[in-house]
Amino acid sequence: MNIYFSENITYTVNDTFENVQADINSIVNRPWHDFSENITGNIDEENKFTFTHKWSFAVIKWIEKNPAYLSGKLSIDKNKTVITTTVRPNSIFVIFFYLLTILFLFEVIGIETFIEGPKYYKLLFFPLFNLIIFGIMKGFMTGLQNRFERILKLERA
Repeated sequence: MNIYFSENITYTVNDTFENVQADINSIVNRPWHDFSENITGNIDEENKFTFTHKWSFAVIKWIEKNPAYLSGKLSIDKNKTVITTTVRPNSIFVIFFYLLTILFLFEVIGIETFIEGPKYYKLLFFPLFNLIIFGIMKGFMTGLQNRFERILKLERA
């Protein structure tokens, strides 16, 4: 996990490249009304794919609308197929996490912030809200990753 809370995972599949690509296309080609699995996405001609949750927060063009994103690439290594994935949270979650961290540090140092109230409340609630945001981010990321692994029958090494 890096400072943007994204995680890289590599899978090695003992199956042909075409079969793995067909499995990924089966996720992409699900009808819009099939909510048995909360995952949707696309694949391009360079064997790169992106998956997200079917449900989104809101549709605003200049803001990311999905809670987590899983992107990846298919490649061939000898007789095996390698799936390299990166799962990351919505950037708004990351921005709020670091904003609350900065506000907490300002309170610890003694710099006045725009948030009013007793100092001990702020010193208590900033880390608490950060833990909540972190839990939400990890929950969405883990859910999307687990769904992807379950559909493709993958196991982490």
